[in-house]
Parts: sequence; structure tokens; C-alpha cells
Amino acid sequence: MKRTALILTAAFVAATGVRAADFSAYTVKSGNYVHVPAGEVLTGGTVLTGAVVVVDGDVDGDLLAFAAYVEVNGDVNGDLLAAAATIIVNGKVAGSAQCYGAAVSNAGSVAGSLEAAGAALFLRGIVGGDVKSAGAATWLGGAFAGDVEAESGYLAVEDDARVAGDVSYRAEELELSPAAAIAGRFEEMPEPEPEEKEEKGFNFTWWLIKNVWTVVALFVLAAFVAWLRPVMLTAIPDNVRTRPVASLLLGLAVFVGAPVAVLVLAVTLVGIPSALILAAFYAMALYTAYVFAGVFLGRLITTRLFKGRETPVLFAALVGIVILVLAGNIPYFKVLLALAVWVFALGGAAIYAWEMRKTRPQR
Repeated sequence: MKRTALILTAAFVAATGVRAADFSAYTVKSGNYVHVPAGEVLTGGTVLTGAVVVVDGDVDGDLLAFAAYVEVNGDVNGDLLAAAATIIVNGKVAGSAQCYGAAVSNAGSVAGSLEAAGAALFLRGIVGGDVKSAGAATWLGGAFAGDVEAESGYLAVEDDARVAGDVSYRAEELELSPAAAIAGRFEEMPEPEPEEKEEKGFNFTWWLIKNVWTVVALFVLAAFVAWLRPVMLTAIPDNVRTRPVASLLLGLAVFVGAPVAVLVLAVTLVGIPSALILAAFYAMALYTAYVFAGVFLGRLITTRLFKGRETPVLFAALVGIVILVLAGNIPYFKVLLALAVWVFALGGAAIYAWEMRKTRPQR
């Protein structure tokens, strides 16, 4: 897939490489459960987002799949990018594949190269190009036509492993089956020079896993809000957009007032249960604020990216959440970002609650 600015700013979608000018041509399907049934063919670039994404049909073009659970059983006549907690690829990919998640399983075939990162990687399919992997535990048991580069805490090269090229690895624990067939060299990658090592023990694999989990958790929460009260998912961001000053002032009042109320209630024995309940709701509100901020930011971006064409709100939430999570890795800026997200989202929610109260039928 062609390199793109959108994805570069939005974490895992960055790996897709779709040019911003081309992205408006993509078909977007979004929902709690997104299923492409067997026999159905999606033509052109396709983006699938949801809590669960299952592709039993075929995609005649590139496929971008983002969810808590992604399963691809059909054929993809293009490149595949998948980011999820669990990714299972059983079908055929005509191009390259990039899979980022907690658990990644490839039992299908990839004509091009394969990049995978996660906690547990099960690479037992067919790959026509090179393989690059980074994980806490990796099992290699497929047929690989190119070179394999693996970084893992635990690495197992299984009986069925067939590698036409070289295998370069870095692992704390290695299990190499005598039945594995490696045509090229099998060698341990040298440790980086001291000046090349990341500062403060930075580990890209764990950084990626942490960010994937954060995005997936927030996106699943967005899907839950969309299922429970879909109007809320758009109403609160709309309040921030149309009434920014009111959202700011009310948000500041709630942001400061709620902890004060918790402290006041906590000083009395009678008020302790109420204080605990209020504190729990306050913590949940701060976490959920990133969902509404993601919708707000994602709609701004997708409106321009798709040249005014309306896209599903969950897709907008995904784009915004990814950007917010990435931006949250920037030192110092992440503090200002969190304050802005909390204050404006709380203010928008306060306006929404007040309007709901006014429209509630009087008894």
C-alpha cells in the first residue's frame, strides 16, 4: 500500500501507507460486529472497524481491519493491515501483510512480506517474502520463501518450519527443532552498540503492545456507548464543537468540583459510601472522555480526508482515538492533552445531561 500522511499520524493505520488523496476512495464499514459473509466480494480499498471483524468473503483490493478481534478467512487481493487484540489470518493475501496485536496467528498464505508484532505470535502459514517479527513469544512453523528476522523473549522454530533464506534472531530462550529446514544461515543478531540502544530501556515491542491495547480498549468502549446510547456518542462532541466556551467553563467546574465533593463526603462516616461511588464515576468519566474526544477529532479529520463524505461514527472514533493515544506518548504535551480532553469532554457531557433533563417528560 502506498505511504500516507494520515496513517503516519495515526499509529497502526500508519503502516498501511495509503495516500491521503487516495483514502477518500476507500469503503468503510463499521459497527459492533462487522461480518463479510462467504461469497461476498468487496471491491477496492476497504476499512473494517468494530468490536469484532470477521471476513469470510473476499476483498478485491487492500484491507484495513481494526477491532478487538479480527479474523480473515477469505482472500485479499491486495495488502492487509490488521490491528487488534487477537488477529487470525486463515485466508490468502496477494500482497504484503502487517499484523499488530496481543495475539497474532497466521495459518494462511501471504504472497509478499509479513510484519508481525505482539505478545504471542503464531507464524505457521506460507509467506512468499521476508518476515519480520517482534514479540514476547514466537512460534515459527510455516514455509518462508525469504529471510526471517525475529526478536522475541521466547522463540520456537518448530518441526514444520521451512525457510529458504536466512534466519536472524534475538531471543532470551530458543528452541530449535532438528526437523526444521533452514536453507540459509541461522544466526543470532548481535546486540546493538551502546550508542544505538534506546534510552531508558525503551522497548518498541512492548510500547506497541501497550498502545494497541489502549486503542482497542477505548474503541471497544466506544462501540459499547454506540450500542447503549448512540446519540450520546455524537451529541457530546457536537456540544464541544458548537459551544466551546460553555463546555470549557462547565468542564472546569466539574473537573475541580467533583474531587472537592469526594473529599467533603469522605470526611464523614455517613458520606464515605457516597464518596466512593462518586470517585468511581469520576474516574470512569475521565477515561470515557477519550472516547468522545476521539469522535470529535476523528470527525474533523475524516470530513477532510473523505472530502465531505459522511463516514461511520465508529470509524471516526477509531481515527481520533489512535491519534490521541499516539499523542499521549509525547512528554509534557500529554499532560496538556489530558487536561484538554477531560475538561472539554466533561463540559460537553454536562451540557448533554442538562438538555436531557429538560427534555425529560414532567410527571
